[in-house]
Amino acid sequence: MATIGRPAPWQLWTVCGGARHRRVLPAAGRWHRARPALPGPVRVLHAGDPGRHPAHNDGLTGVPNRRAWDLELQREMTKARRSGADVCVALLDLDHFKRFNDTFGHQAGDRLLKEASAAWRSLLRPGDTLARYGGEEFGVLLVGAAPPEAARILDRLREVTPHGQSFSAGLVRWDGVEAADEVVGRADEALYHAKHNGRNRVHLVDATPTTRNTRILA
Repeated sequence: MATIGRPAPWQLWTVCGGARHRRVLPAAGRWHRARPALPGPVRVLHAGDPGRHPAHNDGLTGVPNRRAWDLELQREMTKARRSGADVCVALLDLDHFKRFNDTFGHQAGDRLLKEASAAWRSLLRPGDTLARYGGEEFGVLLVGAAPPEAARILDRLREVTPHGQSFSAGLVRWDGVEAADEVVGRADEALYHAKHNGRNRVHLVDATPTTRNTRILA
């Protein structure tokens, strides 16, 4: 706060060599260089942020890519260790995508990937993550949803898959102790069962979040 009867100084922020400096101009008009300002907090952009770095976007669909998926999964697992929130992980794969490509052409296949990801993303909750895992395979990260609720969300996504297509999905709940690659591996196994049992379905493998030695499978 300026002293009564004394003009308040003007402040000017400048950038030099990547560092921010504040220059203060008192009433007398002389320049003084203040100490460099401390940098503000650095925020890591995560999947779902509109300003996420382009390197974290899939070039075709615009959804987060595999790199962003890996970062977000680790981030949410770290948070859930403290909060105890449910973390459900799903891998979904478009059924008969190669046949669709061979029948209608690769441009039509690209349109299917873009339109499907847009339709799915529109039904997800704020904070959910849809990422392109590779090819016609996508990952879905659902935090704070119990497995039955997560399965219902995935079924709603199946219903809006465009061009009469469908997907199969493997869904698991993180058990609270396994590593990221382990929970994704279980989701992949569940996806295999969904494909093997006829496709166009969600195969849920629920793990009670305790310890790996007391995991209960349903």
